[in-house]
Amino acid sequence: MLPERSGPLVDLEHRIQNLVDGGQRDDVKLKMLQDIWSQIENHFTAASHEKVVEKLILSFLALFCNTSPQFISENNTQQLRKLMLEIILRLSNVEAIKVHGKDILKQMMRLIAVENEVNAVLAIKIVTDQGRTTGKMQYCGEVQAIMKTFETMIIELTAGGRTREMFITRDAKVPPPSSSDEQLITEYLKTCFYEHAVLLNGADGNPPVKYNMIPSAHQSIKVLVDIPYLVIFSISISKRQFKQKH
Repeated sequence: MLPERSGPLVDLEHRIQNLVDGGQRDDVKLKMLQDIWSQIENHFTAASHEKVVEKLILSFLALFCNTSPQFISENNTQQLRKLMLEIILRLSNVEAIKVHGKDILKQMMRLIAVENEVNAVLAIKIVTDQGRTTGKMQYCGEVQAIMKTFETMIIELTAGGRTREMFITRDAKVPPPSSSDEQLITEYLKTCFYEHAVLLNGADGNPPVKYNMIPSAHQSIKVLVDIPYLVIFSISISKRQFKQKH
């Protein structure tokens, strides 16, 4: 029988629910999540916190769908998505992760294909950690899609290597004043193969501001290095599952 839930735990559940409130800015959600995690970081394995942790996982799955990948390290949405991935990785042994394992795996497979380098590497770690912890990889349709993404990634990175495009050192250049941040980021990403500084136009006529750009996963050498291990690991787990069934 679970211990009776105290007022602070109920309050935590309400605050977790507020994370998926579409009316809140992502910087507010980031601060909320930092506060929530600071309160449960040392207690998430306790039986009293099972419901809180499960609500947190479900809120993450919703937030990944309600927010978009970002490629500027300082961006609040990027920091929010990264923190969620880091927390999921920390929670790998809790029951809520096992119960919602299939949904988490599907989400991680999707993220590996669309995220930036930093978050994709975390997503890969979550996938392999889940397989290592549970001894199984629950199949999902996203597996085929991610394999196709890997194939495309290898082709594109190989082409970039042949032209030496990915080895060029790029200095932060002053952007055209008329360009929006979205336009600049889209353009910068085309030739971004590693983290480096970029300049975005300042608000209200202020000088350009320097930020750190993160490459997309499909143009990342770090992600490429992790792919063979992920594929081999997945095949190994699948073979083990097949033998157990037959």
